[in-house]
Amino acid sequence: MKRFGRSSALVTIPLLLATHLALAESGLVGFEAATDARPPPPWRLASERRQRPPQFDVIEQEGRKVLMVYSASAEGRLEQPLGLAPSESLRLNWRWRVDEHAQAGDLADPAKDDHALRLCVRVVPDPERAGERTRRGLAALLGGSLRHTLCYLWDARYPSGHLAWSADESTRLIVLRGAETPTGRWQYETRDLIADYRQHFGAEAKSVELLWLSARSSGTGARTLAFFADPELLSEPTANQP
Repeated sequence: MKRFGRSSALVTIPLLLATHLALAESGLVGFEAATDARPPPPWRLASERRQRPPQFDVIEQEGRKVLMVYSASAEGRLEQPLGLAPSESLRLNWRWRVDEHAQAGDLADPAKDDHALRLCVRVVPDPERAGERTRRGLAALLGGSLRHTLCYLWDARYPSGHLAWSADESTRLIVLRGAETPTGRWQYETRDLIADYRQHFGAEAKSVELLWLSARSSGTGARTLAFFADPELLSEPTANQP
């Protein structure tokens, strides 16, 4: 598929070198490691509810390898295991672009929660440092293993800054780019996962075990197109560390 919009400016060589070093240190594999159109290991495809999965293809754009995410009445995600024990700060950086939204999608309606691209991380809370909300969740599960999910959205309906919970309160949906953001343009994001987790769940993270990218258009039958590039995960030391 050869449908591309405007691209961002080229990144300088020093920044590229720093990015590759950061990826190696964090264990997060980027798409530069791909040898063909398939996302490189340990990225893996996970389909949802017996639906046809979206198309996750590595393509070259202005000399850089990026992930193209195309969905037509499809649903699924591309995920990478992490298993990181975070320090006080774990910063996630990436670039993304949406060219075609699921215009009729609505994250407030599970049946129509269609989206062109969503980035999520699954976090295991530390029960010894759990907040009140987490302690209630652990008690409700009778000692079971609780997981929380932070999802960052580029949404066609809601504005940037909009927040929503999943029905079981295990997932927090954070709109970073909203209806006011123009399509067809690369946007750069940076988030402190530990700070976001602490803010939205009132808990401390024991580990960050999984990261995934999802697309869904099965609810409304839409066609969506998005791109994702340059994932970077940096563990920043605390003040008393060397």
